[in-house]
Amino acid sequence: MIPGPPADVPDTRTIQIRVRAPASIEEFASDQSNISLDVFNRAIVDPDNTVPEANETNNASANVKTTVQSAINLKLDKQGPGAATQNDITTYTITVTNEKQGPTGATAFGVKIVDPLPVGLIPLEVLADPGNFTCQIQENPVNFVTCIGDLETTKTVTITIKAFVTQNGGELDNEACVDPDHTIAETNELDNCKHTIGQVLPPAPDVLINKSADKSSVTAG
Repeated sequence: MIPGPPADVPDTRTIQIRVRAPASIEEFASDQSNISLDVFNRAIVDPDNTVPEANETNNASANVKTTVQSAINLKLDKQGPGAATQNDITTYTITVTNEKQGPTGATAFGVKIVDPLPVGLIPLEVLADPGNFTCQIQENPVNFVTCIGDLETTKTVTITIKAFVTQNGGELDNEACVDPDHTIAETNELDNCKHTIGQVLPPAPDVLINKSADKSSVTAG
């Protein structure tokens, strides 16, 4: 009689492997508007065929696909005046939303928003809502607005910039960006910046005329 295996040896084994997804997959994505990476994995038992078996065709599992994708996407929008004149006070509004990705999304920590104002605009006031974002203005080499804070999933921060127009004509091209240093892994890197283009119009002439009569009524003839 051929002895069988010991009674305490199980006929099946379960092996659990925990892995950590890469922190950034941007370099592997061909489409920067849909950054994801499909990882394929399969397991093999007795790869060297050292164990005699009745069936050698069922030793490899099927490929298991896992899609790796960030739980964060930061989307920026910017609005500003279409036209202004010299000495006007204008308002630019920047909104950044942490769009939910995947089943739960994730909080984006240390979100950085920058707005290098073009020559011809002098910032007067910068406000952030909610107030956990802190903003500062740097004046070299241009007026540079920077705001930093944390943004929970599905939440939006609004940055309002009031600026004084010194330019006397031409175009004002103003671009704001979120995460300019690419420190936050996102599913879309093409919606982080937006231009606002406005025209500075020359002052229009203001011609004023008044008319009066020395009498309010007269006699016919």
